[in-house]
Amino acid sequence: MRGILDLLRPDSLLLQRQISSKKRALEVLSEALAADLSATRAHTLLDLLIVRERLGSTGLGRGVAIPHCRVPDGIQSSAAILTLAEGVDFGAIDGLPVDVFVALAVPSETQDIHLQYLKELAEILDSPEHLRALRTCHKPEPLLAALAKP
Repeated sequence: MRGILDLLRPDSLLLQRQISSKKRALEVLSEALAADLSATRAHTLLDLLIVRERLGSTGLGRGVAIPHCRVPDGIQSSAAILTLAEGVDFGAIDGLPVDVFVALAVPSETQDIHLQYLKELAEILDSPEHLRALRTCHKPEPLLAALAKP
């Protein structure tokens, strides 16, 4: 199994964007996820992400959200990061605006991989150094390097 960081590519890191709504953030993330999934369209991913958010916000608090979905008939996983210059209301558990999004799409049949990716993300996002890099990096390569550090 590839680790979550192996799923990230420079073009899936959308840094310091100007976005003013939850829906637009999900649209941008679904487009980035779809770029790595040849069999799945962005609008399908957007619908899946919205359905998941209706079950309960993936806003973890501290300005971070992990929108994720399972893709029926999917054959591979995809991840994307979106950071915002200013946070948006995402219904996070602490009520704070979200400015760091790490999105994940996995095949429906891969329960264990999905949980492993979410565990890895929780560990990465629990690090003050990683959060600082996510909030301050303006270029993909330095961000990838920072996230790869333990």
